[in-house]
Amino acid sequence: MANSVVSVDIGAATTRVVEIDYKRNNPNVYKCFSIPTPEGATEDGQILDPEGFGEMLKQALSENGVKTKKAVYSITSSKIANREVIVPKVKERSLGPLVNAKATEYFPVDMSLYHLAYNQLGEIEEDGRKQLKMLVLAAPKDLLESYYSLSKAAGLSIEALDYAGNSIMPVIKADVGEDVTLVIKIDEQSSVLTVLDSKKITLQRNITYGADSAVEEVVSADTLGGTSYDDALKLLRSQKLIDLTVEEPVEKKRGPGRRKKVEEVPDEPVGEDGIGGPASDRGIKRQKLIFDVTQSLEMFVGSVTRVIDYYNSRNTERPITKCLLTGMGADFIGLDEMLSTEVETEVAVLDTVSSAKLAKDVKKISIGEYIACIGACIAPMDLIPPEHDKKKAGRAKAAKKDAKDGKGGLSLGSDQTAIIGWALLGVGVVATGALLALSILPYNQAKSKNVSLTNELNSLMPIVDVYNQYMDKQALYTEVSNIYNMTNTRNDGLRNFVDELETKLPSQSVVTAFSSDGVMANMSFECASKEEAVNIVNNLRSFDSVAMISVSQYTDNIDEEDYTSTVTFSVICTYKLPDVVSINQIGTTSYDTYDSFTVDVADAGAAEDTETTETTEEGEGEEQ
Repeated sequence: MANSVVSVDIGAATTRVVEIDYKRNNPNVYKCFSIPTPEGATEDGQILDPEGFGEMLKQALSENGVKTKKAVYSITSSKIANREVIVPKVKERSLGPLVNAKATEYFPVDMSLYHLAYNQLGEIEEDGRKQLKMLVLAAPKDLLESYYSLSKAAGLSIEALDYAGNSIMPVIKADVGEDVTLVIKIDEQSSVLTVLDSKKITLQRNITYGADSAVEEVVSADTLGGTSYDDALKLLRSQKLIDLTVEEPVEKKRGPGRRKKVEEVPDEPVGEDGIGGPASDRGIKRQKLIFDVTQSLEMFVGSVTRVIDYYNSRNTERPITKCLLTGMGADFIGLDEMLSTEVETEVAVLDTVSSAKLAKDVKKISIGEYIACIGACIAPMDLIPPEHDKKKAGRAKAAKKDAKDGKGGLSLGSDQTAIIGWALLGVGVVATGALLALSILPYNQAKSKNVSLTNELNSLMPIVDVYNQYMDKQALYTEVSNIYNMTNTRNDGLRNFVDELETKLPSQSVVTAFSSDGVMANMSFECASKEEAVNIVNNLRSFDSVAMISVSQYTDNIDEEDYTSTVTFSVICTYKLPDVVSINQIGTTSYDTYDSFTVDVADAGAAEDTETTETTEEGEGEEQ
């Protein structure tokens, strides 16, 4: 345990702690335990009360026999911005300067307030040139500093700061195959979704839904009598409280306004399922609890579905074939079944870790809850700010010491050497003065221009918010308009069809029957002759609202009393299709990148045409 560290993953409700070997390919995991996160101590990953939280963490480490003073943190926060970017393939030492030079293109913020870190996702080829696909992070410096304040209060020194999305990678890569797999790390209030193709990251997304919604339903359930957060977790992991087949219970009534009389039965203690109360109501109470817990996870499942649809629509040749659940909510009984049903993909729970050696006591806990702590110690990202980087500070200190000792310079060992040195120094001073005089004017001009451009940029910054609001409203308007257009049916033009019929129908002709649905109009006519009947049909063919007509057999009718003849026949007019609106035309707001719908309404229109043909043939048969 000489090179062991304490790895910490701070959640909204629970803080997970692991004692583990640092930066080993197959590290030993010695201890795993969790403590409640103090209320109000954190907000979106940032430590608000480092002193109080630090003392609590220090005491927990002491009680669990952890003696190491080196710490690694896996940070989960929506304040850490991430971008997947493509850069030219350059040498490793040139990547840092390249990413820093393009930082303002990736993140349009004041970069002096952020620390950049990056990770290579893989190598691709575009237009015959080799490129690098990279994940670039921008972490607020005040967020990172809060962890140093926490560590100081807890008596720890920070060895590494990692991003939760990266922390799970060293662990899950050892447990996924060559297929396209979606790994879902479920935390309390958020989740990280990572798609791996042949063990390489191809997509990573954060969603703002996690397991807390289900836990809160159990905690707040009246039937459980004030269950604690930890007890709620145990119930969700031991009882099947997530089930899509369970419907919302409806209380039966004896009559109008009269509730069913409940038999008075003495209250029972809480049973194995965690639900007590009157024996006659236990089944209903359990059914309602399962229904409420299942409903609370719908937003989470919906967000996962959108990410899967988004990825599959852009990778039709290699879609996602499997999902792996990990994190604190992964082993909620029934969640994998619910997700598998909704996304129609195989879903499994990652409940073992092959990239680390677990102690006997560790094997008995929910290992998925500690996966970020384990991975952060295998291959963490460089989220340590430069002012806290010991290696960089050491190199800078050594350089200053070398300069001070005169290494690599001249040695003044004699008067002659001293005279030469002073002469050279004088020449240098004169040359330096001349160069400064020549360069001071361009420098002042550039400095003045920089100030002017900075002031102009600051004055224009409010326009960005106005522009974003405008784009959001425009996207929303387009989305609503297209959705409305998709509700158009052929029958919407019935009024125009009738008006056109009145205008073009011969005055001597009579419509004896008329019916219309969303596809066609069925009419029966009576006219004086076949010539007039043909004229009616030709007029109908010229209607703007009609796509196709079908005519039944003409029938001659002779009145035996006055010997007058009439011609009767039926016509089926199929309306023209409304303008086709693709679901892909429905716009998304500027902050939503999911474009999951790929079905075109034209397909539905084709299906309607098939039904129309069958109906037309049937109608003709009836007329005949």
